[in-house]
Amino acid sequence: WERQVHAEAFTAEGASLLARAERTRVGVKLLDQIKQAGGPLKAPQAGEAAANPAQEEINELNQSLVKAEQFLLKALNADPDYKSAREGMGRAVLLHFESALAERNWSQADEKFQLACTYRFSKDEASEAKHRLEDARTQRCQEIGNRVNELMKDAALGANRGTPHEKAKPELLSLGSPELVEALLPYLNSHTPEQQ
Repeated sequence: WERQVHAEAFTAEGASLLARAERTRVGVKLLDQIKQAGGPLKAPQAGEAAANPAQEEINELNQSLVKAEQFLLKALNADPDYKSAREGMGRAVLLHFESALAERNWSQADEKFQLACTYRFSKDEASEAKHRLEDARTQRCQEIGNRVNELMKDAALGANRGTPHEKAKPELLSLGSPELVEALLPYLNSHTPEQQ
């Protein structure tokens, strides 16, 4: 009986935080996209910007989801079969997975994918989500690689370059990721000062 009371209390707190996350502008937009797609979101197409409103709103969404997941996990620890906690956890991790995917936060998307496989996804949904995650990651690698190549070819033009060094350097730094490092490796031993 005591376990049930704890499960109910933690589930209520988690549900409140989840509802708060779902009411944020970012949460509403992601939920609408999930409903329109009839399931989890599709990966953004090449050249299409990910849904990325103000970072403050994304942070609010993610903080609410993290707290909701913590309370729902406590509820599931108290009673692993508590249906409301399992359903809430499934909603929370699905929304968190979609948020991480839209933000291109690969480590968080991987973590939430694993949780969604436990609490939400069927085998088919898990397979489709895994492909979307891999496709989005590959697409981002290609985008970064293409932009690095464009900037480096431009830098090789020297004084005739289209993007001045003062603009190219911060742009490259803003792409900061393991994919950027990989894209820059071929230019490591470049003899062109502008590329260096």
